[in-house]
Amino acid sequence: MIWNTELNKEKSSSQCVSCSFFDKKLKKCNGFGKICFEIDPKTMTLIDPVTKQSFKKENING
Repeated sequence: MIWNTELNKEKSSSQCVSCSFFDKKLKKCNGFGKICFEIDPKTMTLIDPVTKQSFKKENING
């Protein structure tokens, strides 16, 4: 499951088109690891794609 931190909810494909990180020419998302993160549904923590470290959703914008 992918979590969109900008909208604070689970990512859907329709959200990608209106995202500021979506490259319309290449039709490719560039927001993974910036505003979209994988989430562990059991603990509700986000997982950084580079370091594989988990962190709480509240620590993103603060």
